[in-house]
Amino acid sequence: MFNCRINNIFIVTKPLQYMVATLLIKQLDIKENTQFVIIDSVGWVPSLKWLMADKNIPSIFFTEMGDGYSYIKKFKKIRLYIDADVGFRKYLTLLALKFFGHVESISVYEEGLGTYRDDLYSGLKKKFINAIGGGTNFGGCSLVKDIYVFVPNEYSERIKSKCEVKKINSSISLLVKENINTFSFDELVLKKFEENYTYKICFVYLPSWDADTRVLECLQNKNGLIIYKHHPHRRNKIPPHLYDVEIDGGAPAEFVITKLLNYFDKIYVYHHGTSVERYIQNERIEFIMTLPMIRFDFS
Repeated sequence: MFNCRINNIFIVTKPLQYMVATLLIKQLDIKENTQFVIIDSVGWVPSLKWLMADKNIPSIFFTEMGDGYSYIKKFKKIRLYIDADVGFRKYLTLLALKFFGHVESISVYEEGLGTYRDDLYSGLKKKFINAIGGGTNFGGCSLVKDIYVFVPNEYSERIKSKCEVKKINSSISLLVKENINTFSFDELVLKKFEENYTYKICFVYLPSWDADTRVLECLQNKNGLIIYKHHPHRRNKIPPHLYDVEIDGGAPAEFVITKLLNYFDKIYVYHHGTSVERYIQNERIEFIMTLPMIRFDFS
């Protein structure tokens, strides 16, 4: 699906990025000449079709990031929007796109917790990447024009970036509210809810890239429904006896947890550091940080 009239391309690799990109496209009023380049190596996209259906923004799908960047080389002087600009390899990729005229400007948009972190790199590696103009934090690459975040003040306090910091005017919670009626669990999941409705309480486990069975084991003695929500980038096998309900990684956790409020009086969310806590708040939802397993791979 090559269209020479495309002026803006958003690279998307997970559900959260798609939601943030959707808000930004609406804010910038660039829907007419915009395309999504969606990278799906583990099969999360089908679970998001319900949210993509009404946006009328063309999308092209790849399983590898390299193929997505190769596709961008078909264009000239586009405005590129990416979730992350950190690392040596990413710097070389962006440099080539700029040098050969495929990309006119590069913008970064909020990706979750990592956007506000200044400890992604350290030591000699950090000094080297900074010295060549690469990014060691989101928005830190010398090739990036600006970064769009939900909380500019927090970003500026934590990150010393040379690019312009701009605010995303809407919110994930508002997007969820406006689209929640189009999201539904599949029939097998709903049947599980109906069978266990007497619990009134559920425990949701949101893993990092790799799920930790110890978290689910600790929940076995609790009086409530145990829900295992896959990470969109990883689907390692977990013994099915450790949970009652399994939810696909492509279903945005923000929608899943909000929808659960229709079925349960109290929701406990166990996680290793999730951005969902930044975007969804409710007095009936309690987020519980477990083992420090946050992992970033920006080599």
